[in-house]
Amino acid sequence: MEHKKILDRLNRAQGQIEAIKKELHSGKGDCLSILRLHKAAHSALKKSAEAYVKEYALLCMQKGEHPDVMKETLEEVITSAFSM
Repeated sequence: MEHKKILDRLNRAQGQIEAIKKELHSGKGDCLSILRLHKAAHSALKKSAEAYVKEYALLCMQKGEHPDVMKETLEEVITSAFSM
């Protein structure tokens, strides 16, 4: 799997979450900037999950799993990832 891209996205989200915590803790952050940081962190996490599902799907195809098993597994992964 292409872990580097996924880890980069997770690190970006972590940085944004730390910025949110810092703003809230200091009491100096304005509402709009904090909401923007929330949106950015959410987007980074969503993109990380999408990248992971894509890489997982490619890995399943490369393994040559039986199509029925692969379909069932991918349906579970997609349902889990996108029902967050």
